[in-house]
Amino acid sequence: MDLPQKYKEYLDKKSELNPISIKNYLSDFRVFMRWLSLKSQASPTPLGDIIASLKPSDITEYQNYLLSQKLAKSTINRRLSGLKMFCQFTLDAKYLSQDLSVYIKTTPTPSPIEKQVHDYISKFGLYLKKKRASKSTIKNYTSDIKQYLLWASLQLDQDKNNQPND
Repeated sequence: MDLPQKYKEYLDKKSELNPISIKNYLSDFRVFMRWLSLKSQASPTPLGDIIASLKPSDITEYQNYLLSQKLAKSTINRRLSGLKMFCQFTLDAKYLSQDLSVYIKTTPTPSPIEKQVHDYISKFGLYLKKKRASKSTIKNYTSDIKQYLLWASLQLDQDKNNQPND
């Protein structure tokens, strides 16, 4: 079975996909296949058998694997989007009878204020490092400050929303 070729043909037939999306889906497919083959490394198994034996727990494990790689949330979400497309392919091509895409949960992207807080926290962590603070001190201080800044931003938003209009 030439699964990668069949998947590419499947994507090519989808008229709403542009060439860049197809390229990304194929890249995401390769990352997922690499992960699957490493996971089932104990015994050489044909790719078709690996696909046919996919379970919801495999989807969860893969998501956890992506999160453990410390990738950007946008990269994780794109790879999960690619996995959703692949799950649709496995259904349409009758490799699987169960829609595993329902188990895929994308990670929420940070709000602009969360991004700003992250930037300030990173700068604060570098400042503490220059002051020769211990790793545990840096970790504790940045965690506390992050929680405070996120709380404060919520309070400011609430106050702004409760202000009477001039």
